[in-house]
Amino acid sequence: MTMLEAFTPGLLLFAFDVVLIPVACHLAPGPIAPGSTQQIVLTSMGALLNAVLAAYFINADIDPYPYGIIYGGALMVLCTEVWWFEDPQLFNGTKLKGWPFFLFHQPGGTDTKAPVPLTGYTRVFGSWHAGGVSLGFFMHVLGFGFPPAQKAEVALALGLLWVIWAAINQWRAWYGAGQFCQTGIMFHSLTGPGCGLNGILFLAYWIKAGVGPSSGEVVCLSTFGIFCIVSLGWLLTQERTEAVPDKSDPNEGIALATPSLRAES
Repeated sequence: MTMLEAFTPGLLLFAFDVVLIPVACHLAPGPIAPGSTQQIVLTSMGALLNAVLAAYFINADIDPYPYGIIYGGALMVLCTEVWWFEDPQLFNGTKLKGWPFFLFHQPGGTDTKAPVPLTGYTRVFGSWHAGGVSLGFFMHVLGFGFPPAQKAEVALALGLLWVIWAAINQWRAWYGAGQFCQTGIMFHSLTGPGCGLNGILFLAYWIKAGVGPSSGEVVCLSTFGIFCIVSLGWLLTQERTEAVPDKSDPNEGIALATPSLRAES
């Protein structure tokens, strides 16, 4: 198989993502109330799309690494902008009114929901996160050329990483109306064709490889399991609340999903 043949499915899927994101965000610009019919429908549609795409990629034995390289590379470009600019455009969308990704800028809003310039904590943690995203991209590139056993082991680590990112984004898609365009962030959630789909594809690749479990894989799975247990305990003991806006009027005339920031638990 040539390199072009290996990368074609991933390139087509990424192009599909880039076209679908602004369309979906304008059809459902938000804010979307937690637990509302609209939120349930959008989440269900995303889950169905992920199931169809995952079934196709897995049944066709398509290597997930090329799509991971493309998507991870795009995230690296998006995230590393915070190293050099106080108003990162791919995140904030201040000049292009949210285009093309609609993360912190809601369609129809006159300003980004993100504080400009970056706050000190945001700058520090954003810069660290950009380093982690860069490492993820590097490991996709290197893992693509590894021997089968090592390639499968790296796929496990990458799959768990994608699931972690997707779970964080899922929470923001549900409760982040004060800070995000929820439909935009939903593409990167567990039910989106970005982080969520990558997590499914890489974990499926690891399972199908049938290698191990090695001691390293046991450590990775055990650590992830601890994260899940602690998160479940947190979910069972904490109230569900919508994110507090970072700006006094982040929506510029666009109301939050509910009069109160508190959602039903």
